Amino acid sequence: MIKEYKLSSIDLWREINNDFQQKGGAYKLLLKNNTKTVPINRFLGTDHSGILYIGKATCYLDRILALKKTIDPNFKSKSHICGRRYNKNEKIREQFPYANLFIQLIEDQYPEIKERELIDDYFNIYGEVPPLNANG
Repeated sequence: MIKEYKLSSIDLWREINNDFQQKGGAYKLLLKNNTKTVPINRFLGTDHSGILYIGKATCYLDRILALKKTIDPNFKSKSHICGRRYNKNEKIREQFPYANLFIQLIEDQYPEIKERELIDDYFNIYGEVPPLNANG
């Protein structure tokens, strides 16, 4: 199953719980303006799917809420590396506002394998990993 949610939704926990309970898989952090993805320029082309990050979770409830708490300006968590990278640079937060971030969950029995597959596919197309997957 693949489902998408607005990261800033106040019902995010309930929505994920209703759809996935304790399940996991891979996930993508996406940039959208309303429901339309925002293109992101990359080394070998333009990513029209708006992918900012690809990650994995053995349990979506735990991992996605850690991401939300790290990115959400109302929380002070530092538990998710993507969120720490996002918050490290004010220009990133301005260019990719929290209100425009969406999370796509891709259920899979083997989250690490699925994440690696998605990152490798992205790299093969754009010559680099998604911007918030990069070291820094």
